[in-house]
Amino acid sequence: MRFSVFAYSQEKLLEYGLDVTDALILDWFANFFIGKMEKRIFKDSTDNAKIFGWVKISKIMEDLPVIGITSEKGIRRRFDAFVEKGLMQRETVITQGGKRSYYRTTEAYDTLLNTKAAERQESKKEDSDRNGKIPQRNSTTFATKENPQGTKTTYAESEKPPEIPHRNYATFAERNGNTYAQGNSSSYALNDSLTSDYPVTDSLKNEFRNSAADLKAASEKVFGKNAFDESFPEKAAAFFLQNKIKTESAENYLEFIRKRVAEKKPANPRGLAYRLFFQNDILQEFRNCQTELSEKAAENEKYFCVCPVCGKEKVNIYASCPECGFDMTSANDEEKLGIARRIWNLPAEKKRLFKIDEENFIRRKISLGFARLADKDTREQLKTEMSEIYRKYGIEA
Repeated sequence: MRFSVFAYSQEKLLEYGLDVTDALILDWFANFFIGKMEKRIFKDSTDNAKIFGWVKISKIMEDLPVIGITSEKGIRRRFDAFVEKGLMQRETVITQGGKRSYYRTTEAYDTLLNTKAAERQESKKEDSDRNGKIPQRNSTTFATKENPQGTKTTYAESEKPPEIPHRNYATFAERNGNTYAQGNSSSYALNDSLTSDYPVTDSLKNEFRNSAADLKAASEKVFGKNAFDESFPEKAAAFFLQNKIKTESAENYLEFIRKRVAEKKPANPRGLAYRLFFQNDILQEFRNCQTELSEKAAENEKYFCVCPVCGKEKVNIYASCPECGFDMTSANDEEKLGIARRIWNLPAEKKRLFKIDEENFIRRKISLGFARLADKDTREQLKTEMSEIYRKYGIEA
C-alpha cells in the first residue's frame, strides 16, 4: 500500500474513514489557510486566542471540480464529518448575509500527516541550512511575521499571537511521534484515535472481534466470498465502531452500497463497493434513508392493530384479517364481532362444515343478481337463511 496521499498517511486516512476526496479537501484547506483565506480570531474556554479560517463552500466547488461534488450540501457534510471526528474545530457567526462557518485544524488532524515524509523533509532542511541556503518559511514563521497575502487578521499587541494550525510536519513528528503508533489492521482498529472515547477493555476487544466476524459474513452474503481483501472485516469493524453504527445494520448498509454500485455499472464493482463503504457521504445517505424508512414505518403503524378475533398482529384496520378473514372495519360492531369470534372458536371439523355451508350460501346469493338483491323481501329471506345456518352450528345465540 502506498504510504501517503498528498501530505497524509494513507493508513491514518483509512483509520478515520476518510477517502481521497476528504484528503484533497483537507489539503485545500491547509494550503488556502496559510494564503488568502479570510480569518477571524476566537477565544477558547481558557481565553486563548486562536485563528479560524472562513470556508466558502462555493470556493471549494470552484477550485476542486475534480471531486465531482456539485452541491454545497455535499461539501458541508464533509466538513461536518471532520468536526465530528475531531479533526477540525468550527465557529459559526451570524451575519447580515447569513451564517459563516470558520474552521481550524486540531491535534487529531496532525496525526494524519505523513510523519516519515516530514522527518525526511526536516533532514533536507537541515542540510540546506548547513550549506548556507535560506530555509523555506513554515507555518511558525507565518505566525510571527506579517501575512504576505495581506489577509485581514489582527490581534491585540499585548496578546500572545494566536495558535495557527500546523503545517510544519517535522515539528508535528517530533511532538506526536511517540503518541500515535503505526500498526497492522488490528491495532488500526483499536488505536488511540478510536479509543479516546472507547477505553481498550476485554469487552471492547470481544465486541470488535464479533463485529469483524459479522461484517465478514454480511459482505460474503451480499457480494460473495473473497469479494474484499483479508483486512476488510477489521477495517469495517473499526469504521462501524468509530461512527457508532450497530453491526445489525451491516447487511442493510452493504446492500445499500451494492445498489449504488449497480447504478454506476463500473468495470470493477467490488473495488468501487470497497471504496464507497468507507465514505462518509455514503454513510450519511444510508443513515438518511434509514431514518426515512423508520419514519414511514412509524407513520404506517397507526394503520395496523391486533385482530380482535384471532389475535394476529399488525393487521390493516381497513382490510380483512389474513388469518381469520374478519373484516376489520366491523371491529366496532359488537354483534358481528361476537359472531366472528364464535366461528373462530368452533372445533376444526365443525368449522370446516360451516365454511362449506357458508360458501354455498354466498354462491347462491351472488347468482340472484343485483336486481333481485335490491328487493327488500329477498334481502329479508337471505338474512333468515343465514340465521338458520348460524343456529345449526350454534353460532348465533
